[in-house]
Amino acid sequence: ESCSSSAFSLHIKGVHHVFICEMK
Repeated sequence: ESCSSSAFSLHIKGVHHVFICEMK
């Protein structure tokens, strides 16, 4: 549910992680 918040934090760790969040 916290995709937006997590995506922002993950963006610094790994962009690929954000892709999975958006893909869901």
